Amino acid sequence: SSDGDAGEFRSVRRSGRLKAGVDLPLASRAREVLQPLGDLSVELEATTEKAASEPLRWKWSAGGHWTPVDALRIRANYQFEQRLPSVEQLGAPLQETLDRVFDFTRQEVVEVVRITGGNPALQNGSVRNYSINAQLSPFRNRLLTLSIDYRRDTQAGGITSLPPLTPAIEAAFPERFERNAEGQLVTIDARPINIESETSAELSTGVTLSWTRQGASPLALRFSAYHRLRLEDKLVVGPGIAPLDKLEAGATPRQNATFQLVGGMPGLGLTIRGNWSDEARAAGDTALKYAPLVLLSLETFIEPEDLWADEEAWANDLKISLDVQNLLATYRRVIAADGTPAPGYERDLIDPIGRTVRLTVTKAF
Repeated sequence: SSDGDAGEFRSVRRSGRLKAGVDLPLASRAREVLQPLGDLSVELEATTEKAASEPLRWKWSAGGHWTPVDALRIRANYQFEQRLPSVEQLGAPLQETLDRVFDFTRQEVVEVVRITGGNPALQNGSVRNYSINAQLSPFRNRLLTLSIDYRRDTQAGGITSLPPLTPAIEAAFPERFERNAEGQLVTIDARPINIESETSAELSTGVTLSWTRQGASPLALRFSAYHRLRLEDKLVVGPGIAPLDKLEAGATPRQNATFQLVGGMPGLGLTIRGNWSDEARAAGDTALKYAPLVLLSLETFIEPEDLWADEEAWANDLKISLDVQNLLATYRRVIAADGTPAPGYERDLIDPIGRTVRLTVTKAF
């Protein structure tokens, strides 16, 4: 149900839930059970939920933890879940807003009416997740930690928002895009949709270095870096429709990496963060290429009271912070097939702010 002012949405879904789980230890060094295997356990969990006027919904998972030696930890997990559309996805009030999009068909930027809100025709779906993770810490003080993670998700009859406009998406959902007599795009119905299936898989690797110096001048340093490789990302809209490969035609980068360096001592701290995204393509009769992107940020602070023993009274409870976002003033460049900047993706439209610098001084009296 809905009432109240325009844009306000209220609804109630009454439901009951029953949950059960069990943890089965199979091997344990501490209990001297199958010691050569190390520590090994299995977890099983099941949940059932019943909402008014809805069928019974199930969710269950099975996982395992294995520590063959202290330095190595391995975890595997499988999960199945039946999903219902949310109350908002079904019945949120319709809203119309103006939006600027790039029309691949006409190679132009247009202002369109975007329709959002609920879709009462949505059906139930299900999702299956598989994952396996391993962490290796070869040193007792956890100076170095290496990790690798594989994950695969499969949705059947899933519910998702309408993907961004590309030629492939318009071909798959022609009823969601309205054009006038001249062929100009005028309306996009962006309400949530049901899909036949969606499959994604990725491999992530990471490294973390941590070092601490104790004593009169303590110092802590921590460096972490992660890399994600998307192995698969395919969307099947419906029976008989060719799969959409988002890595080839959906403007989805295949790789991205992040790092973070944190250092600190009493009265002084520094954090540097970085993010890199691989190039991506929105393919059609005329392809757009999203250039690789590097973003850097820096945060630092100083507290004179803790940094110097003979500080003046004015330095008591004083903190000076500097925060610089987008240090290199970069942005995601979008290039047309002829090598020129794509219309509608100019710097001022994509990232009008650019680099930001914030200096903060706080003092308690």
